[in-house]
Amino acid sequence: MVQEVVKFIINNKRKNLGGVLTYIVLFFIVWTIYEVEIATFIKDNYSTNIYIISRLLIKVLVWIFPVFLYLKFYDKVNPLSYLKLKDNTKRGLVGAIMLSLLFAIYNFSRVYFMGNSKLDLNLNMNTLINGIVFVGFTEEIVFRGFLLKKIWNNSSFRKAMLISSLLFLFIHYPAWFIKGKLIFPNLIFSSIYVFGFAILEAYIFKKTNSLWACIVSHSVHNFILSIL
Repeated sequence: MVQEVVKFIINNKRKNLGGVLTYIVLFFIVWTIYEVEIATFIKDNYSTNIYIISRLLIKVLVWIFPVFLYLKFYDKVNPLSYLKLKDNTKRGLVGAIMLSLLFAIYNFSRVYFMGNSKLDLNLNMNTLINGIVFVGFTEEIVFRGFLLKKIWNNSSFRKAMLISSLLFLFIHYPAWFIKGKLIFPNLIFSSIYVFGFAILEAYIFKKTNSLWACIVSHSVHNFILSIL
C-alpha cells in the first residue's frame, strides 16, 4: 500500500513537471516569435492605437489564457485560488506597499546621486497601458503565481525562486534584442537588476501568500521607472 502511494506521488510529480516544461518551451517560443516578428510588423505597418490594443490582447492570449486553461483542465483546480488571487488580499496589499516603498527609495536615490532627479510624467499610452497598468497582472500570473509555484512543488523554494527568476529575466531578452539593448556592459547591469527584482517579488509572494503583493508592487515599480 505504501509503495503504491509513493509510486503515485512520483508519477504525478513527473506528469506535472513534464507539463510545466512543455508549457515553458512553448511559451518562450511563441513570445519570442511575437516580439521579434509580429510586434515589429504591427508597429511598422499600423497605427499606434492598433499596436497598443493588439499587444494587450496578444499578451492576454499568450500569457494569462494558457495558464488558466492549464490549471482548469490539466490540473483541475480553481485558477484564482491556485494563483492566490482570492485569499490574503489585505496582507498582499500591505506587502505591496512595503516592496513598493523599497523600489521607490532605491530608484529615486539612484537617480538623485547620478545627478538626474527630474521627473517626466508625460507617459505615452503604450507605456501606461502595457508597461504599467496590466504588466503586473500578466507577468506576475505567469512567473510568480504559476511557474514559481509549479517549480516549488518539485524542489525547494530557493531553487524555485532562482529558476523562476532566471526565466523571468530571459523572457525580457527578445524585447531587449529588438531595442538593441543586448549589448555589454548594459546587458550585465540590466540582467542583474531584473533578476534581483524577480527575487524580491518571489520572496514577497511567499511571505504574503498573495499574488496581489506582486501585481501591485510590479506595476508601481514600472511606474517609478517610467517617470524617472
